[in-house]
Amino acid sequence: RSTVNNPFLAELVPENTAWMHTSRAADLGIATGDMIEIVSADGMSRGRIKAFVTECVHPEALFMLHGF
Repeated sequence: RSTVNNPFLAELVPENTAWMHTSRAADLGIATGDMIEIVSADGMSRGRIKAFVTECVHPEALFMLHGF
């Protein structure tokens, strides 16, 4: 089951965010709460999501919760 279908989890985390390392976010001029566009490597898929800037993710990674 996905988080959105679970009222208890949805209450804890009502909106998914894309976690980005502080150094990468600074390079791109992105701050927590900014809307960013994520594009697949082949350019065929894209979506918009709020950024969450943190030290808790590798500088070369972007993390999002599965299930939203």
